[in-house]
Amino acid sequence: MTNSNFIIPVKANSVNATPYEWSGTNYKQIPFLQIFGKGSGALYSCADDMAKFVMFMINNGDAEIEQMEIPESTPAARSGLKTGYGKGIKVDFLNYKFPFMDTMEQV
Repeated sequence: MTNSNFIIPVKANSVNATPYEWSGTNYKQIPFLQIFGKGSGALYSCADDMAKFVMFMINNGDAEIEQMEIPESTPAARSGLKTGYGKGIKVDFLNYKFPFMDTMEQV
């Protein structure tokens, strides 16, 4: 995956898609909008690299990728810390009730 990254570098020969929007009569190029914290984990990639990643997952990959699928906890989480950062394909709150939810229910 040579064209995938978490921060968009400026590349003269970039393979990243160029964003366009319809202006009513034609398409015009628009600035790239970097979105943080979405489901992709802010991974930017091209179709070719994503296809390589999918094939890697289908073929069971190697130990490093398999570790992304193993549930893991930290000493802080085991001690009761309810917030933090995830590492993996899917991260849930697992019935965690946000502190502000009690206030919202009263409204």
